[in-house]
Amino acid sequence: DLPLGTAGALKLLPESLNDSFMLINGDVLTKTNFQNVLNYHSKNDAEITICAREQILNSPYGVIEVDGINFQSMVEKPTFRQLVNAGIYVLNPSVVHGVPRHTYVDMPELLQRQAASEDVYVFPIHEYWSDIGNHDALQQAQSEWL
Repeated sequence: DLPLGTAGALKLLPESLNDSFMLINGDVLTKTNFQNVLNYHSKNDAEITICAREQILNSPYGVIEVDGINFQSMVEKPTFRQLVNAGIYVLNPSVVHGVPRHTYVDMPELLQRQAASEDVYVFPIHEYWSDIGNHDALQQAQSEWL
């Protein structure tokens, strides 16, 4: 009856949870090898493993660097590379025990809180991955998947 966020809803899992488990956002389509992710989590003795995907953004414009109002440099149509959250996680039961009951907690908040005190590791995925959370992305994924 109460919105809890992705992490807050974890408190609804049984208290008897004893093993690490995977949490995957419902709008993720991927060919990631989940056994590899689980092995990585276990091998590194992580509390949380978050899967990340490299995203490449191409700016259609020249990007200007400034210091105050002084021009420093310009890079014509640069490419930016960054890791983005792939919406795939492995969590230990101890993480769930630390989530407050009946409280809205989203994953970024849980990850930040956990990273301050425990081991949170990133597993880079290179396999097919798509966030199909909007109509255009779903249509694209349908044609790519076939």
